[in-house]
Amino acid sequence: LGCDGNKSQVRQSINMAFEEEELEQIILMATGVKMNVSPVYDPHVNGAINVIHDGGMIGIQPEPKGLNTLLFEWPIDREMDLPEGPLRLSFFQNIVDKKLPFMQIQLADAISMLKVKAKHQCVKSLRKGRIFLLGDAAHTLSPASTVSINSGLQDVINLCWKLALVMKGVGRTELLDSFEMERH
Repeated sequence: LGCDGNKSQVRQSINMAFEEEELEQIILMATGVKMNVSPVYDPHVNGAINVIHDGGMIGIQPEPKGLNTLLFEWPIDREMDLPEGPLRLSFFQNIVDKKLPFMQIQLADAISMLKVKAKHQCVKSLRKGRIFLLGDAAHTLSPASTVSINSGLQDVINLCWKLALVMKGVGRTELLDSFEMERH
């Protein structure tokens, strides 16, 4: 099983390369964000949220020590007035005020802020003979909302129960063929 990340040595050893596809999305992320707790929403009490808005997504995820991560993902063709140069906390506050006014969130500080173009990469096939590629070794996805790690875990769950049945002699080897169809 090749589940060794996006620079997978297993994938390279079987001469499989990623097919790269640029998604038309921009992701803005602020990590280590201190927020003045709103009477309406406190991520450390209410948990993470993901809100779909104007064809994009806004996510707030609690981190240790009272900090948070903010994620904004929008199609590139939307008017966002992205600033040239480094992002500032006031830019994130403006988005929160416009898109989530009912939550009354006030941002106080952030450790890092970045903007990236979403990139999706995937191999042509998740299997070559007895070798299976899973997680980031098989596909990389947007960092928004931990989609990539969840997808990798789903790959492992999907394949492992099938492998267990085949190894116990309960399932036929053709069962393993369904992994590609279901996860690719």
